[in-house]
Amino acid sequence: MNEYCQNHKDLDYCKYVERRVPAMFCKLACQCNWRQFMHTDREPRRDACRKPVEDDGSLVTVIVPVCRADEQYLDRTAKSVLDNAMGRVEFVPVVDWYDEGIRTLLNRLVDSADSKYVVKLDCHTALTKDWDVRMKLSCGENVIVKPVLDCLDTERWEGKGYDMGPVIITSEMATKYQSPWRSIENRRTEEETMGLIGCCWMIRKDYYKELGGCDESLGKWGLLGAEWSLKTWLTGGKCLLRTDVVCSHLFRKQTPFEVDLEVKRKGQKKLLRLWVAGESGEQTRPIQWLLDKFVPVIPKRALVTA
Repeated sequence: MNEYCQNHKDLDYCKYVERRVPAMFCKLACQCNWRQFMHTDREPRRDACRKPVEDDGSLVTVIVPVCRADEQYLDRTAKSVLDNAMGRVEFVPVVDWYDEGIRTLLNRLVDSADSKYVVKLDCHTALTKDWDVRMKLSCGENVIVKPVLDCLDTERWEGKGYDMGPVIITSEMATKYQSPWRSIENRRTEEETMGLIGCCWMIRKDYYKELGGCDESLGKWGLLGAEWSLKTWLTGGKCLLRTDVVCSHLFRKQTPFEVDLEVKRKGQKKLLRLWVAGESGEQTRPIQWLLDKFVPVIPKRALVTA
């Protein structure tokens, strides 16, 4: 605990930064100056770490499931995706007119994709320059790749300067960001991450099929990050964070679609049975292996427990 925090132990923000940040940041947060707190000395160095890359010419299919309430954002998302791509990208949105849910839509569109790589993307996002080529460089045969996430400013359609990277999985099968994480100057271009967030990730089409696609019994919406994180790591693959790509995402307190909580609870229990209790016939690594791998770098209170 730094000197400033010793006199301010009762403030809520401390549980997020866990008192492992410089006093300058604590002071800004204590003063409720969140915007400056999240911007201070971060964005310029993040951009400076980007190195030149070359494209291999392979096609990327960006699949964008859209609930009807979110169609208003689709044009700006498409413009950001296509304007900032270096290589060949096809943008494939699909509006969920018949309430089929994200898993059914993803499985159908991946089946019909004529590309080596597929990206699952939310329809209220913005991506940084050369995002496609940079993510492809990390997307190996048994790998899923996610970008750093930022909060989307819907007026400017760009990020606000937040810095959200590695993800952890809780015992409720929720996905949460590790904070604070490795400082920008000490990051590698690729960082391993325990989990994914469902709003943006890349995978090879053949690996998606090898893993069986989305399990539609887990529900129409939700648990997507936990599903793919666990079945990737625990069947021999890995989840990587590409630190030179940023996806700015519209975070909301309430989703514009209805989530059946009973279906979600059943989905959580199924994921626990499959990957924590070890009932999946495809599992090659126990859950303890995953915990041991990430325990030194994530808060213990948030761990999945067997």
